[in-house]
Amino acid sequence: MPMTGLTVADHDTTAVPASPDRAVAQADRTGPGRPGQVITGHFVDGVLVEGVRSGATPVHDPATGALIGYAGQAGTATVARALAAARGAAPDWAARPLAERMSYLDDWRDRLAAAADLLTELVVDELGLLPGFARRVHVGRAVACLEHLGELAEGVLTPRREGTSLVVREPAGVVAAIAAWNFPLHMLVSKISSAVVLGNTVVIKPSEMKPLAAWAATRLLAELDLPPGVVNVVGGTGPTVGATLVGSPDINMISFTGSREVGRQILAVTAATITRSVLELGGKNPAVLLPDAPLDEALPAVLGSCFFNNGQVCGAQSRLIVPRALLGEIEERVAALVDETVVGPPRAAGTSLGPVVSAAQHERVSEFIADGLSSRLRLLRGGLGMPASIPAENQGGYYVRPTVFSEVPPQHRLAQEEIFGPVLTILPCDDVDEMVAVANGTRYGLTGAVWSADLDRSIAVARRLDAGQVVVNGGAFNLAAPYGGVRESGNGREHGREGLAELTEVKSLQLPA
Repeated sequence: MPMTGLTVADHDTTAVPASPDRAVAQADRTGPGRPGQVITGHFVDGVLVEGVRSGATPVHDPATGALIGYAGQAGTATVARALAAARGAAPDWAARPLAERMSYLDDWRDRLAAAADLLTELVVDELGLLPGFARRVHVGRAVACLEHLGELAEGVLTPRREGTSLVVREPAGVVAAIAAWNFPLHMLVSKISSAVVLGNTVVIKPSEMKPLAAWAATRLLAELDLPPGVVNVVGGTGPTVGATLVGSPDINMISFTGSREVGRQILAVTAATITRSVLELGGKNPAVLLPDAPLDEALPAVLGSCFFNNGQVCGAQSRLIVPRALLGEIEERVAALVDETVVGPPRAAGTSLGPVVSAAQHERVSEFIADGLSSRLRLLRGGLGMPASIPAENQGGYYVRPTVFSEVPPQHRLAQEEIFGPVLTILPCDDVDEMVAVANGTRYGLTGAVWSADLDRSIAVARRLDAGQVVVNGGAFNLAAPYGGVRESGNGREHGREGLAELTEVKSLQLPA
């Protein structure tokens, strides 16, 4: 079926406008064992611009280590053109009716859904995820975040009376968005759509580490005949593109997902311009198992969260806080679940856990595991080294053994810092008050989980956790609910009405009595 193509090049190319209707059949030349590599480009002021090999960031398949593409790098001049285009398009776009703005996004949603097969393959290639997971979560959420967006936006934008005042919300203006590498497709779609449905224009920097699916989605967006400048997608690194965006006086709002360290840099830069920001900066999330927790349900759910996205998700429940009296039984059950986890190539039959995304991430996770071993923490499962299940042709991949340490001191680095890999720590406690204190005992406050046979008891403990979102007795993730953290997990919210409201400004009209 016809879908937007990716740029395939086996040699350096010049930056030229790209044809939006280039056959997507080119895209199936990327990936393991296929000739050619994608070079991602940019979308500025309504024009697709092809990327060039010179200076581009290599993109590797985590399952093999093979080179599968390049992320084209924009310079400051390209960023300046994108910002000028967004600023110029802002008044007209804000004045258009919500229904018209949403019609473009409905069209994009339909094109993304039709391209699900291609997008899934690209996600598997660049992130090393199992195909079913890639399609259900990465592609599925990218489509789902557009499903009821118009209704949510209408709820945010509808004026309300407060006595003699009329309170209205208006677009913030130009939104600078920066996406992380662990959910590159969904973040691109979500950050763009949340901004533009409200009447904002946007300049977004996708992840330069994992840009392939995001570039495919960008090319689909280019087919919509959006007014030039409403959406601008500029590839590049944080120090070049990201820093230029954040420091620009032409932006009104920043939406950033990434590390705590970069979040601090953004706050320091924007202090001079008083530019508002929504920052999602990660977490070290607790799963609290109360004494009556249903272990048959709770433990698989916690392991599933910790290993979700191959362990690379900010909401991972990586600290398992348990009653000390149940420690032995819980350790046995957790060990059995880890033993059932098959680490392997994502497309191989029987694989349940794929690689981490890069050599650098593999080194980071391995260093945490080595720290646990050198600290003589009690290793329940896993450890360092290539998993025995990895075939010879995948030995260049970035595989980590799923690892569990038990009886970890609450102040130990492994219980305090975000690892971003399949590593679980078990922390036993003597009573519920100690459990809550340990759960709240980090600098983070993104998510958490509570399990009990008594729902009211779970809710009561969940209310005591310092977190922006708490999973209660295995409750499902909800894209319509606000997501974000407290403390050093960031500020503001994404998703739902609260997330949309962050991208607006409030105006109070004082009416005559």
